[in-house]
Order: sequence, then C-alpha cells, then structure tokens
Amino acid sequence: MKKLSIFLLSSFACIMFFASCNKEVNDYEITFNETPAAIAAAGSYQGLWTRILASTGDTIVDVPGEIIFGVDTVEHQIDSVTSATNYYANIHIICDSLALDVLVHTTNIAYRNEGFVFFNDNPSNALKRSFAGLIGNDGDLSMAFPWTQKINGRIRKFEYSFVGTRADSGKLE
Repeated sequence: MKKLSIFLLSSFACIMFFASCNKEVNDYEITFNETPAAIAAAGSYQGLWTRILASTGDTIVDVPGEIIFGVDTVEHQIDSVTSATNYYANIHIICDSLALDVLVHTTNIAYRNEGFVFFNDNPSNALKRSFAGLIGNDGDLSMAFPWTQKINGRIRKFEYSFVGTRADSGKLE
C-alpha cells in the first residue's frame, strides 16, 4: 500500500510538472490612445466640503472649497515589473473654513469606466492620511478620508468628504 501511494504521488507530481511547463509567449502590450489620466483630469473642481462626526453620523459643517488637479513633475515613471508607464497627479486641497491648504504629490490616477479613480494610500503624504476619490465623465468629483482630531481635549473621529464639479469646462474630454 505504501509503494502504491508513493507511486501515485510521484506520477501525479511528474504529470503536473510537465503540464505546467507550457512555453506560450504571453507578451501583451497594452497601449492607450487616450490622453494620460493625469493630464485629462487636470483642472479646478469647485464644491462642498462636509465634515461628519463618525460616532453619530451628524454633519458638523458644510463649507465651500476647491480641489485643483495638476500633472506631477514625476510624470513618467516606469514600473520595473510590468514595464508600464504610470502617470501621477498633484492634488491641491483647499478649504479656508476647515484650515485645509495641502498640496499632495504623486497621487495615483487611472481611467475607470467613463472617468477616473485616484488615490494616495501613503500616510506620509502631505495630507498625513490615505484618501481616494472618483471623477466622473461629467466632471463631477467626489473624495473622502477619515481624520482623527483632538477638539476641546477630546479625541474625535471625523469623515471628511468633498463633492464638486469641474470649474473650467465641466465635461471631461
């Protein structure tokens, strides 16, 4: 019985070894004839910042603000694993009422359906927290991030969100 088990296991291993050694060429190159996302999304987005107390869901403030997208100076960075060209965006977050005036570099941005998705999950960025957002083809932008703050000696967790529209032409090209 032991010899039969070893024989079957060895046979199975040999079959799997030869079956997995298929020498197909999988050199696919994905090319886009669209404008890179960072360039296409560049512009000013005017809208409303909302700060919500996470523990109760109560809206604390709704105030006007702005997000400005620009192309990062590290425009073309080659990814050594996939040999793809990555484009990054600068995001300037502005809201006087919430004391926000932050320029975040190297934010990832990519096409998604009819618009774009952007994010920066590096907590050492200028905003000091991870964030993500969407830009629709109609020029609408939404973005959100959590922020734990000390207010009047108490630590509170807030959810910040922005909803706005592209100020220049509206619809994305």
